[in-house]
Amino acid sequence: MLKVLLVTSMVLTSSVALNTIASSLDDKQAVTKQQLTAKTELRAILAKVNNLSANFSQNIVDVEGELLQEGSGFFTLAKPNLLHWQTELPEESTIISDGETLWLFDPFIEQVSAYPLATSIANTPILLLTSNEESLWQQYQVFKVEKSSFNVVAVDAEAQVKQLNLVFKQNALSSFSIVDATGQKSHFTLAEVKLNANTKADLFTFTVPEGVMLDDQR
Repeated sequence: MLKVLLVTSMVLTSSVALNTIASSLDDKQAVTKQQLTAKTELRAILAKVNNLSANFSQNIVDVEGELLQEGSGFFTLAKPNLLHWQTELPEESTIISDGETLWLFDPFIEQVSAYPLATSIANTPILLLTSNEESLWQQYQVFKVEKSSFNVVAVDAEAQVKQLNLVFKQNALSSFSIVDATGQKSHFTLAEVKLNANTKADLFTFTVPEGVMLDDQR
């Protein structure tokens, strides 16, 4: 009788374990499906964006939500992998991607830094909006937070930029936030957004100004 009870108990325990595993797998498959759906939806929205320009106001808060800094500026981005980003306050600086090199110009210290774009996109996630590269998108998971809001999360646990949140209104980007590895969050609110307007090609070219030091990391 005891042997029968032990066998029955083992069968029931195994059955519960299998059901738990099956349920866990179903949950993971459901999450994966939701991620794929969200990524497909986001990329469908971005596929309609050939270029985008806007003014921005920025605030940076620490992991506890304390305001560290405020700023403002404007930017223009275009496909493929082109960016002109101008910060005006609190200090002037320029970031330009010409599709191959990412240029960072700090006029205050009179220095330009140049980085290969291929290794810089992970730290400049706004360029995801201009890229159709499958290998790049595979480095991120996408979650739909609200009707028109998406979280783009880095798969790499060591990534310096952990998360990019994008908020759209009528398929036009209205704001976005970037969370770095320390938990510091930069939030950008956009104004005067222009979608698929004419842009000048020289907007995405950069020449090192005379007398400025070049830190070439390419």
